[in-house]
Amino acid sequence: EAEAAEDDAVQDALKLLNNTSSAPPGLLGQVSIETDAGPVQVAALSVESLSDADGPAEISAGAETGASLEISLGLLEEVAGAGGAGAGNSMILLSIAGLNEDAASSLATDDVRAEVGARRLASALRSQPISISLRRADGTRIDVQNLTTPMKMRLKADDPNATCAYWDESTARWSTEGVQTLSSEE
Repeated sequence: EAEAAEDDAVQDALKLLNNTSSAPPGLLGQVSIETDAGPVQVAALSVESLSDADGPAEISAGAETGASLEISLGLLEEVAGAGGAGAGNSMILLSIAGLNEDAASSLATDDVRAEVGARRLASALRSQPISISLRRADGTRIDVQNLTTPMKMRLKADDPNATCAYWDESTARWSTEGVQTLSSEE
């Protein structure tokens, strides 16, 4: 449900992005769309626009989530290469969906494929979950794995000792593989 809502929001955002004129440094445009699964922010970036900026692009996931992403030039170049866009001015779309309580409820246990009574309670969610997708200019997803340049995320958590993790769709479990948790001072 959340993935379909995010896909629809990206298609709507593509239409709206063509009508944006004032974008933050490093971005071609940014729009926010409300969906049944929660708010979706879609930002359009290009290697050229980010190289003209004075540092990384800062993209908010919306006030509801308190989350933001920092996209560096090196990271965007890696993503553009993975998406077949090369280093030119091809647009890369970044969508950040803040999952509402209903959409996030399936992530509260480690194995969503198990029967309800057999599910093991996962570590407690300490922030609102977000879904991040990188896409080509036509809206199709870019499969990104094993990046050498990190993507920096800032999450608003209710516990200073919380650990960052991501939902591994192939194992239907939370994973910290490849993730480094830093305190807000770092």
